[in-house]
Amino acid sequence: MASTRPLPPPKSVRIALAMFWGAWALSGVLIVVNYMLLKDYPTAASATLASFIPLLVQAAVLYFLGRGSNVARIALAILLVLAAPGMYFATKLISNLSLVSAALSVVGYLIRVAAIGIMLFEPDARRWFKPPKTPPAEPAAST
Repeated sequence: MASTRPLPPPKSVRIALAMFWGAWALSGVLIVVNYMLLKDYPTAASATLASFIPLLVQAAVLYFLGRGSNVARIALAILLVLAAPGMYFATKLISNLSLVSAALSVVGYLIRVAAIGIMLFEPDARRWFKPPKTPPAEPAAST
């Protein structure tokens, strides 16, 4: 069955996707920065490297988001809510004078908040993510 989803995505979706991928790249940089700051502490360094696993999950969700998956849009909103408590650690990073790490964390989170706002509330984006309606079945012809 052919999809009736309009291609390409509207400008608002393309902007939000660029924002998400930018924040994703920023997260990758943040992981490297944190590893460099914590490499003398083996437990913290290995925990930092384990952060690549959620980054890969985000990449998969972003891939499907770019293909118009409404489930991916909802999953990304849930992931964003689940990441909110992590902003508490930004205050810890500031108190430990890890200002670059704290700034990258906060900026990346704010970019994601703005992008999910576009994906959820921009009319063009909402229309694009709506599942295509299936046409009603034609009645069987009687002979």
